[in-house]
Amino acid sequence: MTTEYFFDTYAIVELLDKNPAYAMYNGAQIRFTRLNVFEFYFFLLRQRGETAADSFISRARTLTVEYDDRTIAAAAKVKLVNRQISMTDAIGYVTALRLGVKFLTGDKAFKGMRNVEWVR
Repeated sequence: MTTEYFFDTYAIVELLDKNPAYAMYNGAQIRFTRLNVFEFYFFLLRQRGETAADSFISRARTLTVEYDDRTIAAAAKVKLVNRQISMTDAIGYVTALRLGVKFLTGDKAFKGMRNVEWVR
């Protein structure tokens, strides 16, 4: 059985960089939003070039999850309580809750939060 996680951009980068702490997530079913696609595309563009970034974006389509206005409203409330959380991560966190999957991150702002698998 494959385990499904919502990966924030930090987690995607750590998996790509082969961080040993993320090795156990290598076979996981990955979910993220189009906002994470933007962030990771930007990361790849800076670090590895346009070819790598374009290759990712063409494959990312099948992994993305859409979100609605209720998710945006709930994410704004999450961010209001913890202003260190980015808009992208707040939307991702609420999306993970709605999907019933763990939010995988190494972002310190999420440490100890409900439904978060925090890995550094």
